[in-house]
Amino acid sequence: MKKRSVLAGLWLVLLAVVLVACGGQQRRQRTTVNAMQTSNLQSMDPARASDLVSAQTMMDVYSGLYRYSNKQLQPDMAARMATISSDQKTYTFHLRKDARWSDGNRVTAQDFVYAWRRAVTPATKSPYAYAFNDIVNAQEVSSGKVAPQQLGVTAVNRITLRVQLTKAVPYFESMLTMAVFDPVERSQVAKFGDQFGANTGTLTFNGPYRLTKWAGKGETRWVETKNPTYWNAKTVRIKRLTYSVVKSSQRALKLFKRGDLDDVTVSGAAAKTARKLKGYHTVKQNISYYMELNQSRVPALQNQSVRRAISMAVNRQALVTRVLGNGSQPLSTIVPAGMFYNEHSGNDFATAAADGVAQYSKYDLQKARQLFKAGMAAAGQTNLTLTVMGDNTDSARATLAYLQRALTALSQDGATVTVKVDPLSLDDRLDRLRAGDFDVAVSAWSADYPDPVTFLSLFTTGNSNNYAGWSNAEYDSLVNAAQTTDAGNVTRRWRDLVAADQLLTREMATVPLYQVGQARVKQTSLKAVYNNPNGLVNWATAYYQK
Repeated sequence: MKKRSVLAGLWLVLLAVVLVACGGQQRRQRTTVNAMQTSNLQSMDPARASDLVSAQTMMDVYSGLYRYSNKQLQPDMAARMATISSDQKTYTFHLRKDARWSDGNRVTAQDFVYAWRRAVTPATKSPYAYAFNDIVNAQEVSSGKVAPQQLGVTAVNRITLRVQLTKAVPYFESMLTMAVFDPVERSQVAKFGDQFGANTGTLTFNGPYRLTKWAGKGETRWVETKNPTYWNAKTVRIKRLTYSVVKSSQRALKLFKRGDLDDVTVSGAAAKTARKLKGYHTVKQNISYYMELNQSRVPALQNQSVRRAISMAVNRQALVTRVLGNGSQPLSTIVPAGMFYNEHSGNDFATAAADGVAQYSKYDLQKARQLFKAGMAAAGQTNLTLTVMGDNTDSARATLAYLQRALTALSQDGATVTVKVDPLSLDDRLDRLRAGDFDVAVSAWSADYPDPVTFLSLFTTGNSNNYAGWSNAEYDSLVNAAQTTDAGNVTRRWRDLVAADQLLTREMATVPLYQVGQARVKQTSLKAVYNNPNGLVNWATAYYQK
């Protein structure tokens, strides 16, 4: 009996040790996050990447001068906010003395100078080269007229960076959170050339995390680990972040329930199911979805009545409620609501811009059919065949199917439309967009900074993201005035931007669809997961509550 009691006691001690070990393991696991993405990681080259998945990953592993934290702009590689000259044209940034790359080298002002010059150099073919346009000589460098060394950015010394603008730019500091303004190590670019940013082995990092497992854009899973050389590493509590590509909302929800994913986005039927879960919430994003109409490829689309008919055939409320079900909201113009407000009146820009033009984005099938018939007659055609291109996620496919039905409904005696859909991978869709090889494309744009210009500049003549090639001199003049002559006058700038957005909508050069509302489910113990004005999450602030 005594022997049995001793053995029992030993068993209880061993069991307690095992339980403590398991509990310790569970606690360690609370420093990891498994999150979903709906598309593959395309590129880790700050000068060349242009998609949201790449932007999110770059925000994780790179640090620019500033970073959004809980929607507030905070110094990151900069030790403090910039010193700005009285004419608001010269910005001086003082970098952190302790900032280092993951290879141990110091982050210097010259790293920024090199990265920015590289981004505007024509040979780089950066889709975001235009973001530098307000810096002295940027447009001249981009057009090949002057050497990159003439760009108005200077390394005064190792930790002092000076930037000279051509004019006052009210949103310049917000722009600096864009990945294209991140520094890069010249030695890495020189070593790997065009392969820089194509896989983990070509990169060094100066942000909260390091990308430790990523073989290239064909991968459906990539891993980040805490970067011990990050200047603020002591505050980073999530030590491992793993992204997995999941294109089906139903599968994402299943993986979440199984504990394989900690944070997922869902839509459609899965969103309705997810509402019953404790971690369910919706997040309004500064992201607009819209249809790009390729007028050069489809002559009938050059007719304004045909374009307006396409817009008015879409029941946006039905789309966001019955098809998406994720908290998205109908758009009247391209600029989303709740992002930008008048400094004097406090009015929401989206509301002001919609005044007088909202009817062109309002569902009215009878009116749409009348416009379509008249427009087709003016174009000398009786039948229009369109292929609508989009992504191949389940929500994107559902959207394409809805648009196919909506546009087909325009058909009537004397004017018919045949609509096909083409769901593509992100790679293929971007290639087709850049080549102009599409009729109609469902596209999205996330605000790079909280200002209407980030959306309106997309459709100016020659913009690298103006895939449909629409051009309007009056529109260009309004957007330009808002960024130049009227940049320092709140009233005139507001008037320019509203007029530009209204002109774009009247012309229906692009068809606004909806503002993204993300239906998300995350572990309830996962805290401080903030969605910022640029649509990205700053995982550096996240932690699990015990």
